[in-house]
Amino acid sequence: MKTYEISHVAITERQMVRDMASKAVLNMDKNALQAYKDKRVTMEEIQATKRDINTIRAEMNDIKQMLSVLIERK
Repeated sequence: MKTYEISHVAITERQMVRDMASKAVLNMDKNALQAYKDKRVTMEEIQATKRDINTIRAEMNDIKQMLSVLIERK
């Protein structure tokens, strides 16, 4: 006779199960996982845009300083 070990047990919360091996509570909601991944990608894009803006700002300041030096020399 084969015995089977229960790997997950449903708990009272919706979309939640308990992993019997690790005793961890797992969220099984695929939509919530996709929403998290989408938000993470969006936040990474925002951070990249901020870095780009800060780089452009620094370059503009360098250009302004160079122009000021050129104007002073005339």
